[in-house]
Order: sequence, then C-alpha cells, then structure tokens
Amino acid sequence: MSISGRYVRIATKFWSDEKVVELDTETKLLYLYFLSCPHSNMAGYYRLPKPYIIADLKLSDKQLGKGFAKLLERGLVKYCDNSSIILIPNYFKYNSIQNINQAKGAAKRTSELPKNSLIEDYLKAVKLYANNYLKELCKGLPEGFDKGLRKELLERFGNTETDTEPETDTDTDTESDTDTDTEKLDVPYKKIKEMYNEICQSFTPIRKMTDRRKKHIRARWREEKDIEVFKRVFENAEKSQFMQGDNDRSWTADFDWIIKNDTNFNKILEGKYNHDSNPDSKYNKRGMRVVN
Repeated sequence: MSISGRYVRIATKFWSDEKVVELDTETKLLYLYFLSCPHSNMAGYYRLPKPYIIADLKLSDKQLGKGFAKLLERGLVKYCDNSSIILIPNYFKYNSIQNINQAKGAAKRTSELPKNSLIEDYLKAVKLYANNYLKELCKGLPEGFDKGLRKELLERFGNTETDTEPETDTDTDTESDTDTDTEKLDVPYKKIKEMYNEICQSFTPIRKMTDRRKKHIRARWREEKDIEVFKRVFENAEKSQFMQGDNDRSWTADFDWIIKNDTNFNKILEGKYNHDSNPDSKYNKRGMRVVN
C-alpha cells in the first residue's frame, strides 16, 4: 500500500513544551491532529470545520468541546467560528520555513482562505517564528472581516506590498486569440481550469484565469491542441509525491509552474516526476536526494 501526502515535522521538543506537558493524553492527540491532519497546510493556518475533526477522530461533540476548550485556553490554537478557520500560533516553531520557496508555498495556501478574524494572530506568529520571510508570507495574507484591517496590519508590521499582475477573470468556455504568428487558436481556458481543479486535488486550486496564465496555456495549446494531453499532465502531477513537496527542499509545484514552459509541461507528461517510472531520478520514491 502506498501512502501519499505531505510530510510534517514534529520536533522532539514538542513533548517538553511547558504548555503541552500540562495536557491530558486525549488533548495532546487533538493538538497533534491539528498540526498534521490532512486538511492542514504549510502555514498551520487553514480551514477546518468541526464536523471534519469529529469524523476524522471519531469523537463526540462533548469530547471535542472539552479538548478544544483546553487548547484555546492555553493559546495553542485560535479558531474563527464564522469561517471555520484554525490557526496554530506556534506552527512555524515546529515547522520552520527553510527557504523562500517554502515561504511562497505557504503564502499561496493562505491566500486561498476566506475572510476570517485571525489575520492579526497569524502575523504575530510569523513575526515571532518566521520573521526572515515576513514580506513573502504577507503576500498571502487573507482578508479580515474589517476591510481596512489587512492594510493597517501590514503597515504596523512594517511590510509594504509590491505591485502584482492585475487579475482578470474572463471565464468564457472558449476564447479565440490571434497570436503573433497569425495562427488563430480556440483555447478552452475554462475547461482546462476546471480540469486542473478537479484532478489536482493535492495542489492549490486556481480561481482566476489571468492574462499571464492565458499566455502560457495558449503556448502549450499551440504545441498540442489536445485536451487529453492536458488531462494526462494533470493526472501525472497528482500522482507525483515529488511535486507535492516530498523532496529535499519541501518545494511544491502549482498550476503556474506546470504550464510555465514546454520543459516543465513535457517532463510531467513523460512521467519524469513519477518516481516509480523514473528509476534514474536523483531522488528516491520519497523525493529525497540520493547520494552515491
């Protein structure tokens, strides 16, 4: 049986943390679940409706309420009931950001979160445990219920946002584009977007089809002109543990990387990142670098 999924580091100092030592066994299990459950992300700041917890751990409402209350009381977790968002304030303490790519990956995850009341708590946690990557992590800051709070917090924490590419959301099913080579292409942008979101469940879903994404998709479509090719690429990406962060840099791919150029696209199509079909890879099946 193969087990796929993201690996989470639980430091041995977890067990000697003064706040953890005081917890009973069931509450420690609940806390470990919050740190490593399949709904979590690289930032410890994610959506987790309480019914998910009950179903995963086979708990009663009373059991969950008791353990949850203890963790909230000790400040080990924060929870926004309005949006079902949970925050582990010291997540980066146990799973520190190692490089800029990890910071970008975490920012991508948090940028998908709905409005919630925990953004100030998240920024405090970043400042405390991941201050070297504050600017990058702030790029993925979700909106708060107070429309002006996000901007106020960014200014308070000394971060200035850089200009980003304007987002355009024109999801017509098929669009015609006239390229520089005068070839007219009917590119099924919406269908490709929906196919990616449906197949690549382990990756961050895409919400908008920006002009930059259309440009890269159009280039890949010009080469193939076959929706089944895109489907195979997305299926191979979903099978690849390496592309999902199981590698020596904890790097994760995303839609933009997949379609960025023909090299990435064709390597995925050929199964180069599927370790079982690529015995000559410098990474083993767990995505770790092999040293000869």
